[in-house]
This record gives sequence, C-alpha cells and structure tokens, in this order.
Amino acid sequence: MVYLIVMSMPQPESALETPSTTPWRSAVFVFVLCGIYALLRYSFFGPVEPQHWPTYISNKAISVFAVCMLALSGWNYAKGYTLRSKQQGRMVWHAALIHSGLSLALLNGDYYPKFFADNGMNFLGESVILCGVLASYALWQVGNLCGLRHHQFKCLACALALLHLLPMSASWITPMQWYGFMPPMSLISALAAGTALLLYWRYRQPDQSNQKT
Repeated sequence: MVYLIVMSMPQPESALETPSTTPWRSAVFVFVLCGIYALLRYSFFGPVEPQHWPTYISNKAISVFAVCMLALSGWNYAKGYTLRSKQQGRMVWHAALIHSGLSLALLNGDYYPKFFADNGMNFLGESVILCGVLASYALWQVGNLCGLRHHQFKCLACALALLHLLPMSASWITPMQWYGFMPPMSLISALAAGTALLLYWRYRQPDQSNQKT
C-alpha cells in the first residue's frame, strides 16, 4: 500500500530537487509502526481474530498512518520544507481515500456496535461519518487551491479529522480497559490531528508566486 502511494508522488520539479526529498523512508517507517501497533493492541492483547487482519486491522493501521503523516507534513511545513510537506500531504490524501473505502465496506453493527442503534446508525455514528467525509473532501480540495484558501483548507481538514475522532473519545479516559494498556489508536490519531492543526495554523508559509505547497 505504501509503495503504491509513494509511486503516485510527483517527481522532483527541478534539478535542485533530489530523490532524498521524497519522504518514502519516513512513510514506510510510520506505516510499519502503525501496523505493528494495531496487531499488538487489537489482536495480541485484544479480541480480533486473524481472519480480520486483511481489512479491519489494515484499516486501523492505515487510518493512524494517514493522520501521523498529516502531522509529519505539518512539521515539515513549519520547518519550511514545502515540497516534502506537499508530498506527505498527497500521501495523507491517498491513505484517507483507502481508509474511507475500507471503513464503508466494514460499516455494520458487528464491527462498530457503538455507532448503531436498533433502527440503524445512531447520532454518534452519523457524526463520525459526516466529519470523516468532509475531512476527505477538504484534503482533496487542498490540492486544487493555492494561497490563503489553500492554507485555510489545510487547517479545515485537520479540524474535521479531529472532529471525526472526538466521538470515539469515551475510551480515552479509561486506561484500565485499554487492551494491553496501549492507548486507543483514535486517541493517537486525535493527538496527531491536533498537532497538525496547530502547526499549520501557527506557521503559515508566505506565498511564492501562488505556488501550492
């Protein structure tokens, strides 16, 4: 999955850009770390059986990977590495797209009982879906905008990602119920989304001939 995402990245735009600016190493490291964490928390310490690894566990890993890369993109943006930030932002969009598809495929009461009532999805579940879809839309729009509006949609995507995660916060304050005392991946994702939002909001890079960063 990471290979496909990295291969979709744009090539360096000038001779001054080198392959080292392509953040594939950090992407592979983050994805492997997220995958190992998901397996340990939900399968080794939790109740998830191996038959659910291909989609359920992968979806967990991909979702956290997307938000961690969003925070890493924000960090590089704050440091002035705009090309690297842009490449990582594209990774976020592709990972979010895969996450959305897998989540919709798994969306039922057996996988997500907290999101469903007797007559369909409850308010919590519909809020999660709405904010997730809007966050994906904002990420898509980031690539089509420049200048102030481009920056605003980056912040909007981070805020919507955070709102997408907040309805899952009930488990964040009950560490005794965490599988293997490992924090929920939704909590990790929320911290990453909040970090990205602060970085993008605080460190807006000046426009460079309306170049998208």
